[in-house]
Amino acid sequence: MNYKKIGTFICSLRKEKNLTQKELADKLNITNKAISKWERGISCPDISLLIPLSDILDVTTNEILNGEREEISDINEDIDRKVKKTLTYMVNISSEKSKKYLNYIFLGISFSLIISMIICLICDYVLYNSFSWSLVVCASCILSWLIILSIFKFKRDKFKSVIISITLSIIPYLFTLSVILENNLIFSLGSILAVLGIIYIWILYYLYIKMKHKKFKVIGIAFLLLIPLSFFINRIANYFLGPDPFEIFNVILNTFSAIIIALICFKISRKRNED
Repeated sequence: MNYKKIGTFICSLRKEKNLTQKELADKLNITNKAISKWERGISCPDISLLIPLSDILDVTTNEILNGEREEISDINEDIDRKVKKTLTYMVNISSEKSKKYLNYIFLGISFSLIISMIICLICDYVLYNSFSWSLVVCASCILSWLIILSIFKFKRDKFKSVIISITLSIIPYLFTLSVILENNLIFSLGSILAVLGIIYIWILYYLYIKMKHKKFKVIGIAFLLLIPLSFFINRIANYFLGPDPFEIFNVILNTFSAIIIALICFKISRKRNED
């Protein structure tokens, strides 16, 4: 397979359609770097992308694989239908195998967590004739399982599903810990900090969705947002725990560090023409 020939062909077809690399990448839900690699002959489209790519560029899958146009004929159209049917079958088989393996992995992790909880409960009861630290382990295992569940069972936007899982479970988790450890500060202070952290994560997620192909710019903004976040965290911690003698130094250090890293990220973004 001639990667260079395929890449040149894809490039010419893209330009015929007046599409930029980014626009074509968005239609295929991939990065523009992948398109660039195709067109430079470094790599070729994944088998799962051949059919949608051929539909977007108005060519047959066989033409993409050959890197050139073919004469329109009933034979070629029949070949293309067979190729598409074969590709669809292969993609479906591959997808089913992946699902099966992922299910095995998920069951293995779930079983391991259950065994871990049982062992901790037994050890705790045998050693102390009660359940104390083992309940903390159990609560942590359940939280971990909920997050893992969102990763394995949600097909689309796994990152969003993880954030939703954390958003819904972190407050109940902190409340459970405060009850088990008989420490109200865990819930009162922890829940406020958790809410701030969740808001910060959702803002980053929104920025990532809006600027998916500007990763370094998003990272730079993330570090700038850490400045007000760290300020609020320090204020809240001081309210609950008392004043910190190093607060001013920490604020100055965090602010300068965040600004410097953000500027570096913006510069890298500009060099990579992310804007």
